[in-house]
Formats: sequence, C-alpha cells, structure tokens
Amino acid sequence: MLKRFLFVFFTSIFTLAGAQDFSALWQGHFSYFKIVDVTRSDSKIYAASENAIFSYDVNTREIETITTVEGLSGELISTIEYSNDFQLLLIGYKNGLMEVYFESDQSFLTVVDILEQESIDPTIKAINDFNEHEGLAYVSTDFGVSIYDLERLEFGDTYFIGDGNAQIPVEKTTIFQNAIYASCNAGNGLRKGLLSNPNLIDSEQWQTITLGSFVSIETIDNRLYALNTNRVLSEVVNDVLTTVFTFNRLPVDSDVSDNLLIYTTDENVFIYNSSVNLIAQVTQTIDFETIYTSAIIFDDDIYIGTEDYGILATNLSSLEFFQ
Repeated sequence: MLKRFLFVFFTSIFTLAGAQDFSALWQGHFSYFKIVDVTRSDSKIYAASENAIFSYDVNTREIETITTVEGLSGELISTIEYSNDFQLLLIGYKNGLMEVYFESDQSFLTVVDILEQESIDPTIKAINDFNEHEGLAYVSTDFGVSIYDLERLEFGDTYFIGDGNAQIPVEKTTIFQNAIYASCNAGNGLRKGLLSNPNLIDSEQWQTITLGSFVSIETIDNRLYALNTNRVLSEVVNDVLTTVFTFNRLPVDSDVSDNLLIYTTDENVFIYNSSVNLIAQVTQTIDFETIYTSAIIFDDDIYIGTEDYGILATNLSSLEFFQ
C-alpha cells in the first residue's frame, strides 16, 4: 500500500502525489539532502546537514537557510538541539566547536571552550548530544559531559566520568529522579551522578549501573530506557535493567517528542508510547530508498532526516496513503 510522504527541499515543498523529482536542478555550495540531525521549536522544524541548517515553519510552510553566509562556521555538524525556554539553537560539531544561534535576531555566538581545551585529545572532542534541563545544557562528548549555562551563555564544570577520572565517550544523557544518567560507549556502561552532589567532577562520585556499551538513554513519563549496542532496549527500574525487546537493527538516533518515544534505524522509524507499545512504524519505500538518520514529531506529523532526500514527512493517522 502506498504511504503518504511530504518531500521537503531546502527551497521548496512538494506534495508527492504525482510530483517529479527536481533535485538535479538545484545547485549550490551547501548540501541539504544528507541530514545529520533534526530538532523542533514550537513552530519550526530544524534540520542540519553536514555544513548547513534549514528551518521549516509548519504553519506558514516557509523555509529559511542558515549557512556560512549568515554566520555558520561551515565545519562538520554532529548534532543540534533547540531550546524553547531560551529561543536558541545549539549546534555541535565533530571537532568540538559549539555555536549558539539566536532565533530572535538571527545572530551567532561561537563557543570554542572545548575546541581549544589542550588537556583533551583533538580526536575525542566531538559533541554527540545536547540535553537541556532547568537552564543547563548537558553536552555529551567523546571525552565526558560538559555543562553549559544557557542563561549566562558560558561553560561550567566538565565531568570526566570514567574510572580514575578517565575520559570516556558519552553518547547521551538524561535527567531522571534527580540524577544524571549517561549512556557510555566503548564498554564503559551506564553511569549515574546525583544532581545534589556538588562534587561530580570526581569520578568516584559517579555510580556504574551496569557494564556494556550504550548509545542511548531516554526519559518519558517517569520511565527510563537504555539502549545497548547489542540492540537490546532495557527499562531501568531502581537502577536494575530489564530487557524490553531487541531491535533487528541498531537505532542510529533516539528522541522523545510530543510525549512519544522515537527510535530511528537506517530503514525504519519506530514510535512508542511511554510503555513502549508501538504506535507507528515508518518503513522504506521503493520511491525513496535511502538511509534514515533521525526523526522528530510535530503534532501528528513525523519529520525524518535522510541521507539522500533531505526531510521526508508523513502523518501518524495516514501512514498508508499518499496525499
């Protein structure tokens, strides 16, 4: 059965029923087809390619680009996150550079603290994720967790949470029951630090919940879910992991949006409620064979980042039909 998709270019929106592919006509220095990450504000979807960003206003259907012309660095983007509280877009790069884009006046703040930190090897400075909580952005990196104050626009503490304050790769963090949970890759396990502890810069103050390699940790409706590189999704209850199920393919991205849990694999987007009951599944189509990279929900619409077609969108209530 046919599925309904909206194909979003960086300059135009096409309804796919009977539409032609005009991508070959578009030329430019910036590529908007290979999407790295997506995020959302109260009215816009933001999508990052490797060296540029575009926004799509869901109400007006207007698209705006953010490139080096507007002040973007042009380095390789690794992740983005929008803060509704502060109306700004956080942009993380593979080399450790961080930029803050202010939606109000379309200005930039370049933050070089990680990039220029001499005590950290340049090969492990990549920014993997931003997690906002009570005015602070917990920045997951390949060396640990750094805290960025969104009101003061400055970095605070950095946590090297490996044994003996070792620098270990942290893929994502979440806040759950007044504690920071960090999903750590390369066999470094799932780790926890109490927010009330003023000495989290000491790795001995962090608890290792379990060993293994973890790529995701998400909180939804006071429930905590961790994803291992062995594709096993577990619920964490009282710091004990209970297997929920095993994905056929390891998800490349996870998110919580509109109180739904989203896991994106290269071929599918799985959407669950807080009890991990499957609400919807978006699969590959013959018309748009590509690799999915990320996904976000806005109301009933699912916006999916791809490696070849920019953003594809579909609706939760009509997944089986083109419009």
